[in-house]
Amino acid sequence: MRRIAFTLAAAAGAVVLAGGVVAGCGSDSAPAASSLVGTWEGTATGYSGGTSEEAVTLTIVIADADDANGTFTGERRNPAADVERVRISGPTAKIDGVVAPWGEIAMVHDEGTFTLEQEGDQLVGRYLEVGDDAAAKAVTLTKKG
Repeated sequence: MRRIAFTLAAAAGAVVLAGGVVAGCGSDSAPAASSLVGTWEGTATGYSGGTSEEAVTLTIVIADADDANGTFTGERRNPAADVERVRISGPTAKIDGVVAPWGEIAMVHDEGTFTLEQEGDQLVGRYLEVGDDAAAKAVTLTKKG
């Protein structure tokens, strides 16, 4: 009987601990999708195809948002020099995104996905691609204007 009580107490403690860790993840509140509308500029730095790459200049223009369902759409823009240097599909790509209830911001385009969190006037997180040119990059974007 003592063993069962100990096991239940340990399980309850693990649930409380896990709940505290999960509750501490991400933002305390989700930003409104419309607050993301505008131009965000910054860099993505990391590995692609197993090779470390210099920072890629990145602009995200979020043109339209729907606060009711937390979604938004826009465009990713890269300078021509970066398009050639890191084998990007083109200088622009349509993006679609969603803000999760816990504040995580996800965006997707034809090559990969961004997972970001808003920290003041910055979006900070990661960019991931799969396939022959798989990539993992740290991303920091700052809202302009």
